Amino acid sequence: MKHLMLAYVAVAALVAALLLPLTASAEVQSYSAQYVVMDGEVSVNIAIGLGGNVSRFEWLVPEDAESLDSSPAYSEIVELEDSRKVEFSGSLPSVISISYSTALLLQHAGGTSFFIADLPATGANDVSVSVTLPEGAALKHSVDSPVSSFVPQTGRVSTDGKRIIVSWDEADFVNGNSILVMYNTGAENGVLLPLLVLSFLVVVVLSIFLYRRRAEKPLADSADAVDDVSALTKNLFEEERKIVELLVAAKDAELWQKQIEISTGFSKVTLSRKLRSLEQKGLIEKIPYGNANKIRLRKAQGA
Repeated sequence: MKHLMLAYVAVAALVAALLLPLTASAEVQSYSAQYVVMDGEVSVNIAIGLGGNVSRFEWLVPEDAESLDSSPAYSEIVELEDSRKVEFSGSLPSVISISYSTALLLQHAGGTSFFIADLPATGANDVSVSVTLPEGAALKHSVDSPVSSFVPQTGRVSTDGKRIIVSWDEADFVNGNSILVMYNTGAENGVLLPLLVLSFLVVVVLSIFLYRRRAEKPLADSADAVDDVSALTKNLFEEERKIVELLVAAKDAELWQKQIEISTGFSKVTLSRKLRSLEQKGLIEKIPYGNANKIRLRKAQGA
């Protein structure tokens, strides 16, 4: 496990260095960054505290940075080979704010999502960083697991009721500036659940279709079954005989169970018992349709 975590840290440092080579001037006294992970991108809000009278300041942002905004307004953006340089000039305030969105801080592999960033070497004594995971996301490993879901280690893991928030301060970055957070979004379940529902619906529709085909299929021996009523009813009790006679007279020799109940006046308990007896004797078959049953006459055995 230890070797695996070291590998994660090494990969995080390498990828972050390639994706986000941020640098800053020595005037930086405080640094605060909030990363909010959304669907496929990260919203970044940075506050940089400056010391002394600063008239010129530069900051690097990822090459794919969108919706770039700042306070005060930047004076120029310079396109570099793998990043953008945001330049500020004039009488600058004590705090510069920069916000943008980027997709380069997110990676996905083996069903796991990774937030990877490398903080700038600002030399600031006051550092505050937080990563807010997407709604419904969970850390890859539980907080009490021997394998951590984030680098560097921190005990500041909280939630706003919908999202998990991991936070760090300057004391957490004594061994490096790389940040790694491993999490699962539950997207696999989001895809699997509709598939399961669809499969269930297909089974239900197919079952209904087969039942209807079975109900509509003409019995080869229907004519023989109704030719001789006395042969069908000669060994039956009176209640059973009454049920069979109703079926013989019915179209296609079948009726809904509720129709038989109304026509005979039998209680539900009595009718169920008589139908079960006729079914055991092979004279009828019961075809379920949801919560209702259709009763169909069969040819009497040995008639």
